[in-house]
Amino acid sequence: MSAYRAGRPSWADPDFRPFSDPLSNGFDPGISEVINVHVGGGMGHGLLELKEKHPGLAGKLVLQDLPEVISTVTGIEGAFEFMPHDFFTPQPVKDLKSTTKRGDFRVLINEITVPSQNLTWPITSMDQLVFVFGAMRVRTEAHWRSIFETPGFKVVQIYSYELSSESLIEPELA
Repeated sequence: MSAYRAGRPSWADPDFRPFSDPLSNGFDPGISEVINVHVGGGMGHGLLELKEKHPGLAGKLVLQDLPEVISTVTGIEGAFEFMPHDFFTPQPVKDLKSTTKRGDFRVLINEITVPSQNLTWPITSMDQLVFVFGAMRVRTEAHWRSIFETPGFKVVQIYSYELSSESLIEPELA
């Protein structure tokens, strides 16, 4: 994953989504120490980027992935908390919403998103790759909105960089 991300815009870049202020300003470490749980975070590259690009971010970072993935992570011991977890089972980190003073709770999803207009070559090439190699497709903005609306959420914003195939989706309860 680090080779894939090399030289590309990252969801953790300060100007990708202005998230450090809303997260940190409302965070109350007296209620919970956890500020970010990276579900399915693999080898921890995303959290390492977050920590590097936002060194003053308050709170504990938690990396969750399958036990067999977490057991192979080396060289970053102490960077954050490692928590073996299958995301098809109930979330072990509870009550994250109460960790903010104003209820300024955010769920951020880093995914490939095809915009409805002004498509760029990184997005269209990624769409072709996942179709050819995995018989899958990349979801459009409209598809993501539909996915979240079905269980009662709405998409507040989809943040994207022009030369990146990745987006940061921010849903909230409708």
